[in-house]
Amino acid sequence: LPLLDEIKTENEAKRKVEVISWQDPPQPQNSDESNHSENDENSSSSLFHRRTEPIRPLVQPSPLTALLQSSTHKQNAFVQYAKFDGTPNMSTNQSKTFIVHLKSQKLPVIVFSHASVEETIGFICYKYTIENREPLLTQKDPSKYSLYI
Repeated sequence: LPLLDEIKTENEAKRKVEVISWQDPPQPQNSDESNHSENDENSSSSLFHRRTEPIRPLVQPSPLTALLQSSTHKQNAFVQYAKFDGTPNMSTNQSKTFIVHLKSQKLPVIVFSHASVEETIGFICYKYTIENREPLLTQKDPSKYSLYI
């Protein structure tokens, strides 16, 4: 009986499907019909017609644009080295700890153990600029600095 029910449902589904073959219209459209189709929003000519809208100039910039333009905050040149911060993983096998001795005070730095020397120097420069230490760094390339251990 379950097999008969499946066959019945398949037959009912087949009866609902209607196959229509496409045929080109036998006659070209009259001028009255073409005017009617231009006014009709659902016609193919109005659906696929390219509509160009004039570009209107902005009267005022958006608040975000105004804030970004008025911002005096500089972008950190060493931001790409922030991913080597080992502070979240304090375990000794995953991170290395360095203490950078500066004139004013020490700068403790924890870096991932897989970071290269250049990446470690880049992260030290990143942390130095984030904390607004003085004097400001003049070189934007970490290869210009040295790491003495």
